[in-house]
Amino acid sequence: MRDMFDEVLKFGASIVDNVRAYSCPLFIYIPPHGELRGGAWVVVDPLINHNGAVEMYCDLTAHGGVMEPAGVVEIKFRENDIRELIRRNNPHLASLDPKKLREEENRLLPLYRDVAVRFADLHDTPVRMEAVGAVRGVIPWKDSRRLFHVKLQRKLKELSVAASMVESKTVVSLSEGVRKIEAAFAQEHPDIVWGTNDALHLRWLTEKEKADGFFGVGFSPLPPSPQMPTSAPPPTVEDVMRLMTQCEATCTLEACFDSLFADKRVLQAAMKAMQRAQEGEEELRGCSFS
Repeated sequence: MRDMFDEVLKFGASIVDNVRAYSCPLFIYIPPHGELRGGAWVVVDPLINHNGAVEMYCDLTAHGGVMEPAGVVEIKFRENDIRELIRRNNPHLASLDPKKLREEENRLLPLYRDVAVRFADLHDTPVRMEAVGAVRGVIPWKDSRRLFHVKLQRKLKELSVAASMVESKTVVSLSEGVRKIEAAFAQEHPDIVWGTNDALHLRWLTEKEKADGFFGVGFSPLPPSPQMPTSAPPPTVEDVMRLMTQCEATCTLEACFDSLFADKRVLQAAMKAMQRAQEGEEELRGCSFS
């Protein structure tokens, strides 16, 4: 507990090493009026876990981001930029002599800076964090015990089913099993995002598990992995490539991806895939240097 609460940065490397390979449910919750910033955010970021076992939530009054709003303003909106904005918003200042112009700018400078800091802070609100996928959802403090109890039951069942799929060699990793579970649920309930209705998800997992035994034993209600030669891409990849070809013929690839990424689940999956690709490139680069 001391490591997590008092010395997150000092023991950051140890925490990251353990969280990365952790295979039990782990919920990160930013409490009321709490803030998760800088290196502490990086240490507990759910993306560092390779098993899909970590989920982050926050209270309605919590804030989070890698940088403080004031730091963002110092980098993105420097003093010269603020002075230029003051002159642009107040054309009458052009008629003043340089000394009075400087005095008026100095008087307005703190006001404009406060507005800029407030604007930067809006990017760290719970609504925005949920919109960009930084947190899985917003949970009020008064309901947190009840909601996390249901979430824990759902996550335990989810990871148990995924582990059974790994044991039966239906999938090669726990994270792939979690993704297959989410994909199977999305096929039956396309309007419900996984993790937003835990009671329904738990009931669905239990029913599917009892239908033909554990997932991966006998006939599985989850969509099976395509048995194809390694040289041929799965049908889903062919469908995406066909869609990209059609988009190139009618519009630009950017417009195609804009349409795909309108679905938050597709956007989050793409971000995770890009991160894994970057990690693979870094490993190859490290091997070449060694």
